[in-house]
Amino acid sequence: MQFEDVLLACVLRATVSLINNQTTEEPISEEAQRTVLVADLNDHHRQRGQIFGTAGIQGLKTGDRLMLLKMVRDFDDFNEGNDPDGEHNFGSITYQEERYFWKIDYYDLDLEYGSEDPSDPAVTRRILTLMHSSEY
Repeated sequence: MQFEDVLLACVLRATVSLINNQTTEEPISEEAQRTVLVADLNDHHRQRGQIFGTAGIQGLKTGDRLMLLKMVRDFDDFNEGNDPDGEHNFGSITYQEERYFWKIDYYDLDLEYGSEDPSDPAVTRRILTLMHSSEY
């Protein structure tokens, strides 16, 4: 899928999400629109992008790593308690009675600095890191 196709799909999903969530006659703020777009871009990356594992993850058996990756990709339990900013950039999963975290960080395209605008994929590179809770 081309970059432009991915961006268009994310913008369309974000627009539908905003329309479905609008319960008043008040216009939706630019900040709310940005948050929904960032969440959608994060969901896309979590489901289809590259996931980096810490040393604790790399030390697991292949089958365990694959199960954790599937759990991260399938994660959709976002709520105000674990996603207060609404950006879908952090999650906690439990596997074999162990707790794991994943998080998405926003960098510039050279991976030197933080992104100036995480809602703009043209200037943002997302890095998703999966780790054991003891590594956080």
